[in-house]
Amino acid sequence: NGQSGTEPDALDDSMSHVLDAVIEAIPAPVVDAEAPTQLLVANIDFDDFKGKLGIGRVRSGKLKAGDGGSFGAMKGPDDTLRPVAI
Repeated sequence: NGQSGTEPDALDDSMSHVLDAVIEAIPAPVVDAEAPTQLLVANIDFDDFKGKLGIGRVRSGKLKAGDGGSFGAMKGPDDTLRPVAI
């Protein structure tokens, strides 16, 4: 069981105090929502149901489940994409 608190003698049976401290200490990412969408892919995988997966971070723009688009390497667009989970 995880316990956390702001004082050693006053612990709760949840980790909410730790998560609250993380939210307060780490600033939100700066993303230009009006710029063209850019996704920095950090990991790739394959799922038998969903197909190719690219897991990453949105660097600019907006991306939501169901949006369509394409991705490419230095030589141009290679494949289409459809976000299934955000």
